[in-house]
Amino acid sequence: GGEGTQLRVRAALRVAQMARLLSYVAIGVAVLAIAARQVALNVGENGNSSATTAEEVAAKELGGDRTALQGRVVLITGSAGTNGIGWETARVLARYGAHVFVHGRSAARAEAGIAALRTALAPELPVDGSGRGGQAAPQLSPLVGDLAKPDDVRAMAAAFLGTGLPLHTLILNAGIMALPQRNESASGCDLQMHVNHIAHAHLTRLLRPALEAAAPSRVIAVSSAAHRRANIAFVDDDALETHPYNDWEAYGNSKMANVLFAAALNREYAAAGNGVTAVSLHPGLILTDLSRHMKLSITMAPMLLVYPFIKKNVAQGAATSVYCAVSSAIDDDGLGGRYFEDAHVSTLFKHQQPHLDDPSVAARLMARTDAIVDAL
Repeated sequence: GGEGTQLRVRAALRVAQMARLLSYVAIGVAVLAIAARQVALNVGENGNSSATTAEEVAAKELGGDRTALQGRVVLITGSAGTNGIGWETARVLARYGAHVFVHGRSAARAEAGIAALRTALAPELPVDGSGRGGQAAPQLSPLVGDLAKPDDVRAMAAAFLGTGLPLHTLILNAGIMALPQRNESASGCDLQMHVNHIAHAHLTRLLRPALEAAAPSRVIAVSSAAHRRANIAFVDDDALETHPYNDWEAYGNSKMANVLFAAALNREYAAAGNGVTAVSLHPGLILTDLSRHMKLSITMAPMLLVYPFIKKNVAQGAATSVYCAVSSAIDDDGLGGRYFEDAHVSTLFKHQQPHLDDPSVAARLMARTDAIVDAL
């Protein structure tokens, strides 16, 4: 009867409320765990820490030689936004002589990013921009494309390969985070997985000839400590998803995919003996344009409480990308396939590390990734 229906409705509502509460608790636990980890691992054996900046890394690793990267070519996805770690990474590498390809979703965005880089680097050059004291004017080139569009990815790769340049460092930096609803992508995957992982895997495949031409060279996948939220079951799903859709789990899955992709790619390259190394990294907790989709809600309370104590600025956030780009230790110490944070080698969260240690997990991810990319 009507009364029985009302009771069932009330019971269903209570179950839904309890599920929502448990979700909030899980997010809070995750944020606090990330915070504790940030404090516990803030100093590596090489002396770098969460306070280390990209400039400090470059000065130490390159001995202050401002011509150290001349002749080296770097491509950084998502590097046009002037408040992001990709842009700061580009600035520091260009400052030491690298030819940096600055990627943006539109020509206007890429050119604006380059203009800002030239302005930032100009005080160290003569008025005519010609360079002095062995310091050449920065080499900066635009690369335009929307990673959500496979045709744009193909065009980006064709544009780069058309230059005839080798590619010494490919930094897969672009990303989107915590979209409130699932968005379908061109690959059929959730848009977060597509942009953060599939598009980068597609681009890396297309740029392999340039990477091999530059060997020894590196592929650097910018992941996140949000890999903690990943449900590893995603690697066995045809669309690399877990169900039902949860914004943070989906983001965590895409970031775990970055880690596993780098590990699998490194094994593939090592087997081929092509001189290309792949690694992944967590840049730190930084508020940039990446967080533009985040909504203020009760789920954010734990983050807002701990953020002031663990936050990084952009200069610190770019440190690990720069370290992975220039450190000789990665080759000398055989650190290919590893995960880095705070500008030193590290490990994943305890419950996720076994998945990285088991080559079959990354192999399963790559098999599905390759199938998805083949169909694009």
